[in-house]
Amino acid sequence: MAGSVVADEPAEDTGDVAQHSRSTGRFAITFDDGPDPESTLPVLDRLDDLGVAATFFCLGSMAVKYPDIVREIDARGHDIGVHGYDHMPHLLRSPRWVCHDVLRAKAEMESIGITVRWFRPPYGVISGTTLAVAKYSGMDIVLWSAWGREWTTADAGEVRDRITGRLGNGVIVLMHDADTASPAGTWRVAYDALPMVIQAASDHKLQPVTLSALLD
Repeated sequence: MAGSVVADEPAEDTGDVAQHSRSTGRFAITFDDGPDPESTLPVLDRLDDLGVAATFFCLGSMAVKYPDIVREIDARGHDIGVHGYDHMPHLLRSPRWVCHDVLRAKAEMESIGITVRWFRPPYGVISGTTLAVAKYSGMDIVLWSAWGREWTTADAGEVRDRITGRLGNGVIVLMHDADTASPAGTWRVAYDALPMVIQAASDHKLQPVTLSALLD
């Protein structure tokens, strides 16, 4: 349902808010803040090596600089969502600004040839306008239920432990494929943690899939 919210915690269905997936044996890995040629391409290669399909929430301001990388993400079989045009929290912006930012980002992706279904607001901050513009533009809002907080540590093992401590059926994992809104090196920690996360998931008989596969 366009405009619905896939939240980071289970909740009763109330109007346009939906709980996260109850999918059995599957979970989704998602990446924010790209694309960036220095980091997104290595992440894509690592996902290829691991045989994993993921979902990338791209910033419009980065997509306009690197449209070929957006197309590469799509060509390699990953889902693509919108993370806004600029990485700004919606509660600190006017309704007009929020609408313009979200619609501009979606239009940029469509100009590249990508049909966008998912929207993740920067920092996971949702306002009434966020909900309204998502519904208007035909996108579902997706947050997360496990994240590595890679910007807080250089230890990939710590990132793995944070994610795997909440890994389970239907979980949506948040990682970063670019340092656009994070300290330098954040993406590298996610890159290093990826094989460990996938191994832990395999040990628990969990398969990583795209959001489309998880939520449809």
